[in-house]
Amino acid sequence: TKLDPGDNIRVEVLYLQGQSLFQMGEYTKAINSYQQFLTMQPQDQRISEILFNLGLAKKNLGDIAGARDAWEKIIAQEKDSPQTYWASLQLGFIYYQESVSKEKAIAALTRAGQGPDPLLACEARYWLAELYFQAENYTKGLQALAQIFEAKVEGIPNPWLGMAYAKAGAIYEKLGDKE
Repeated sequence: TKLDPGDNIRVEVLYLQGQSLFQMGEYTKAINSYQQFLTMQPQDQRISEILFNLGLAKKNLGDIAGARDAWEKIIAQEKDSPQTYWASLQLGFIYYQESVSKEKAIAALTRAGQGPDPLLACEARYWLAELYFQAENYTKGLQALAQIFEAKVEGIPNPWLGMAYAKAGAIYEKLGDKE
């Protein structure tokens, strides 16, 4: 539906208000603004950004189911946006913590690890290795860690390298290779 000029201004105010409230930690108010925005403008180009922040706000208030729903909507709507990969990372954590499905957690973390942001990819691969470690699938854990070792992070040290080396050491210890 086409909005009249007054509604366009209201939509923009809701967007800016939601973003500002989110940044200030006023999550309940931000959620209200985001939900009004989504009702008025469900096809807006910023929908992934709104849904991602909506999910974070809900998570910060302890509404994990609401966060999961928001992030699953991003995955359903988007093919290749930054929010798709970040939502996949968050969903991987939720699926893992809920113990609903390790396969869903693996799929979400794998998708997050395929994004163009090398630090996000390293974080996803680290948690994927952790999941494999706990499942005693050490070969797949080492494969995930190898991708961290090979990652090219420009301009800053890779903060995931130290943890990845420690996890690789723990895996080799479980395998009996203590060297």
